[in-house]
Amino acid sequence: MSSKATVCSLYNDLYVEKAGLSVPLMSEEAAPDQCATGALTEAHYTDAFNRISFARQLVGLSIPDKADEQLDKATQQCALMVGRSLNRDSKAFVDVQNAHSETDKFACNTQGAKDVARSGNIYAGQSIPDLAYNWRTTPSFIVHSLLVDTASSKVGHRQNILCPQNTMIGVGHVCWKGGSDEENRFFCGGCHSFESLSSALALDLPKMIMWPPSGAIPDAVFPRSITYWSLALPQVTTLTADASVTINGNAVRVQKVDTLCDGWSMFRFRPLDSDPTVYNVVVSVGGVTVSQHQTEFVECAPASPTSTSGPTNNNNNNNNNNIDMNLHVDCGRQLTSWLVLLIIVVIALV
Repeated sequence: MSSKATVCSLYNDLYVEKAGLSVPLMSEEAAPDQCATGALTEAHYTDAFNRISFARQLVGLSIPDKADEQLDKATQQCALMVGRSLNRDSKAFVDVQNAHSETDKFACNTQGAKDVARSGNIYAGQSIPDLAYNWRTTPSFIVHSLLVDTASSKVGHRQNILCPQNTMIGVGHVCWKGGSDEENRFFCGGCHSFESLSSALALDLPKMIMWPPSGAIPDAVFPRSITYWSLALPQVTTLTADASVTINGNAVRVQKVDTLCDGWSMFRFRPLDSDPTVYNVVVSVGGVTVSQHQTEFVECAPASPTSTSGPTNNNNNNNNNNIDMNLHVDCGRQLTSWLVLLIIVVIALV
């Protein structure tokens, strides 16, 4: 179990954005109409990768390697492909039933981009700079959204991020000015790519993976009122019985979902009450207790003042539709209605 002090220190080191919240532009060499991707800034790449590392460390998993040059290039190509093809106001928008498998219809669909989209996390969205919202379509914000993962009925984006066998993870992200108000609106796209070992070859696998994990977890990472908890157990332990979960003395409804991670069984559930900050959790399979632990939601004070501005220069699996998500952030102030309508993210479901 991780203490509040340990988790909050890790949170400030890895989860708090360092690159700033401004929309990162593509590089000067990038040309979307010519399928030239540009490169993501190192600072924004690091922010996203660090959030992935934070989540994996909290559940006791190893930190994966960053993508090699070949995978990194394919992941960035995937980001441009989905950004151009899945943004509804884009000139290259394509209305598809399955964004992971129908990539032959997409613009800039290199083989590497299609391979990443087939099994990775993909997203597309729009953003307008200089709003009062403390939000932008940045790579690190998308990692947060995919860990919360309200868009997938099987928390598949989260499954990919927390799969124990993943040994290499790539982050691709592209933003460029576009749309009818080209001076203000940005189209963005992004992908996460994964390379993994077979579960038969992986060593030191945990006995379970729960999100949120045991011990302390920052409130900012897991919005309790909207987020499903998830539980992964080795398939060998669930051959004859499924998992059951009790939280604060109450049995909760546990739903088994399709797994994307070889060798694991996947479940999701919600506590009956999202108000407590401390949850006493008992996980059982066939009446045998697998884990008995406590999860505590905590507030982490910032290590030091952080800037909300930053550089604007450049440097799952397959549900049957996409979702337009109107992301609301409480700004703590009144906003006029013309500001409220401007941020939309389209996340291709896992």
